[in-house]
Amino acid sequence: MSNGKVTVRVSNCGSNLCARIVGLAEPISKIDGKPKVDRENPDKSKRKRPLMGLSILIGMKPDGEGKWKGAIYNPDDGKTY
Repeated sequence: MSNGKVTVRVSNCGSNLCARIVGLAEPISKIDGKPKVDRENPDKSKRKRPLMGLSILIGMKPDGEGKWKGAIYNPDDGKTY
């Protein structure tokens, strides 16, 4: 799945769903010329992890017919929804 800015691969992880960032329209940071990292993460220890390959679904589990329950991490703002 892609929105032109980021491409995410969604897959099954047992009975849960997983999603990882697999492509970026602009993978290199304009700030330092290096691959983009999780710069906005509220946990300072995670701010240097690469965006490529980053898992963005947290505990996404079935919750009834055609429904899922869990959270998604947005590296653009460092928030989990």
